[in-house]
Amino acid sequence: MIWPYRSIAVILIGLLVGCDKKPATQAVVSKDTLKTQPDKVSPVVDTAPEDSADGKYSRIIKDGNTTAEIFYTVKDSHVDYYKLTVRNGSNVQKLHAVSNWGFSGIDQTEFSFQDVNFDGKKDLLIAHEIGMNWGTSRVWINKNGQFIREKKFKEIKNPVFDSIKKEIRSEYRVSGVGEFSNTYRWKKGHLILTDSSEYIYGPDGN
Repeated sequence: MIWPYRSIAVILIGLLVGCDKKPATQAVVSKDTLKTQPDKVSPVVDTAPEDSADGKYSRIIKDGNTTAEIFYTVKDSHVDYYKLTVRNGSNVQKLHAVSNWGFSGIDQTEFSFQDVNFDGKKDLLIAHEIGMNWGTSRVWINKNGQFIREKKFKEIKNPVFDSIKKEIRSEYRVSGVGEFSNTYRWKKGHLILTDSSEYIYGPDGN
């Protein structure tokens, strides 16, 4: 009569050991999964609600492993940005980006990664709405992971980047003055005006 009891005891011990091991195994798998799961950052993340009160906020954009965050204030329904940080792995760049025109609403700015010089690497730009036109107030060229300011873009309104023709077209209208068109190309790392035309309105405004 001893053997049956001993067999039952062995079975019970086996079940208890099995129960102890299963949660431990699951915990290890879960922990490894969390370690290997990549950080999820939306293409555009804005900390400001749609109807934001006065305060400080930020907007985040991401391209591959590069993340840019622009910090801005809202005061009396006007927006101004005051700081820009770019992170690529352990490399952190603090770029000079300050506005002082007090535009209404963050939707009047464009903060994005775009290949503006057609070299296959995404550059960083800030554009803002000026009346009927958009102006690229600040552009940084991506040079091996370092973003370098390109001041020539301050002159360009409503830029359209044509990656096939490798040119930048600018067409805009000045109320009461006329319509203008410019074309730019990159030559040896410099942005050159290659074509320009204008139509000046007559006394009747046409």
